[in-house]
Order: sequence, then C-alpha cells, then structure tokens
Amino acid sequence: MQPYDYVDPLINTAKPKPRWVFFQSASRPFGMVQLSPDTDTDGTWGVGYRYNSPRIKCFSHIHSWQLSGIPVLPFAGKWSDEIKEGYTYSHDTEIAKPGYHKIELDNGNIIAELTASKRVGMHKYTFLDGVMPSIYIDLKKPLGPSEMGGMRVNRISEYRLSGYVINSPTMRRHKLCTIYFCIDFNQNIYETMIGEDDSLTLSFNRSKKPLSKQQCVL
Repeated sequence: MQPYDYVDPLINTAKPKPRWVFFQSASRPFGMVQLSPDTDTDGTWGVGYRYNSPRIKCFSHIHSWQLSGIPVLPFAGKWSDEIKEGYTYSHDTEIAKPGYHKIELDNGNIIAELTASKRVGMHKYTFLDGVMPSIYIDLKKPLGPSEMGGMRVNRISEYRLSGYVINSPTMRRHKLCTIYFCIDFNQNIYETMIGEDDSLTLSFNRSKKPLSKQQCVL
C-alpha cells in the first residue's frame, strides 16, 4: 500500500454547502487543471461536486479560487433540454481516487473517465449500445464563483479546437481573467453546430451504421 491508497477524495462532499474550490478529484498536486464532475454549477458555496445531488451537469476543467471554466458534457443522438439538465448516476459504480474519477451516466449509457497531468486534463467517454457520440461545450455557462464575460473557439483541424474563455470580475478578483485552451480528440469532428447561446455541439461518427461501442477521448 502507498500513502495515496488511503486517500478518499469524496470526504466532505456531503456537507450542506461545499465550496467550489475544495473538491478536485482528477488533478495533480499544484497542477494547472483540476477536473471533476459538477452537480451544481453557479455560485461560490454549494456548488461543484455534491455527493447528494442527483445529477451530473457537466465535467469542467478549472476549480480554483475565483476561477472556473471549460464545461464539457457528452451525449448521444440529438441534443435536448433533458440532457442539458444533466445525467443521473449511482455512487455504487462510481470510482474516485487521487488523479482519477469514473462515473456511469445512467440515462445516457455513457461511461465518463477523467484524469490529468500537470498541465493537461484528459477525458475518456465510452458510448454504449451503438449510439452516435457527441460533445456539448457551453463556454458561456456560469461556473462556480464566476460569470463568463466572453469566449472564442477556432477549429484548427478535424481533430483539434482552440480558443479561450474570459472569467468576469468577481467581488474578490476585480479584473478579467482569460483561460486559453486547446482540445484534441481521438476521432475526427465531422459536424460542428453553434447554438443561439453560442454553445458548441460536436458530432463524431459520420457512419450511418453506428458501432456497437465507441470511445471518444479528449
């Protein structure tokens, strides 16, 4: 046994009002990114990952003091308001340990896995039952203590996106803060849709015949 084998990242997540910055499962010590699933997204207290909240709203990359950003949500088939409300899940199949988090999204038939290096966050989504894999990115979504004051996305290639999101000032951080990102996928993006709210929907499988099981890694 190593010391990290005794660590339980879920400790204190059932408190009535956990804080955005406190829970970071898929991260490294002093790493630049702090990945985790988010069950509640808007505010300083009572947001982030809450053990007793029933739905996962997104998987985001920055859980720092007065900073947040880059929410990602996998889905299958057509986008709907029901999906936007998040996925149910069970703690019975959840795995959370230092640097790694795995969750099965019940009503989406998707397995989500997160990990990180010192500077890079990595997602692995396994889509079950032959569904068409897609990714939803809402860079204007308020996360934690910060509203978002601007964003930009560039499609660099069939496998890469780059851009930035601007964290608006808060009562404790009085200046704008820009977070830059570069996203690489293991499958080519064949369709990109921009919503009325400037959200981004990416689809990956162009084949009319869906595969029995697919993985999308970013």
